[in-house]
Amino acid sequence: MKTVTKTRHSDASHSWLSVNRKELIKLGIESKISRYSYQGKKYPNTIFLEEDVDMTLYLNACKENDIEVKIKDSTNTRFQTRPHKIRGYNTFQSTEDNVAVQMLFTPSDNTPKKKSEVIENAMNSIVMPA
Repeated sequence: MKTVTKTRHSDASHSWLSVNRKELIKLGIESKISRYSYQGKKYPNTIFLEEDVDMTLYLNACKENDIEVKIKDSTNTRFQTRPHKIRGYNTFQSTEDNVAVQMLFTPSDNTPKKKSEVIENAMNSIVMPA
């Protein structure tokens, strides 16, 4: 059994587990991570999994793959009296979401798109349930 150590960051009301995006992809759960998790601004491949659902999803996937996760808590206590800086990071976007956004906003001939064209393309790409 493989063992990995991860850091849990927290403030007075919530916590997040720091993992690498490659791990999520390898475990096959990257597309299942919610918008309540965050990704680093400077390092977008560092993902902060929110504790309620995404952290549990990750821990269960590790268990299913014979990976033991040891969790150490961050020693930064200043966030016990104010919101953690993670709350200001970008909302998590999967690799699939990033590709879709690039396709919407980047034309194949690299000419700038008008806002109306982007909106029209986005609306045309929405699949309505039957």
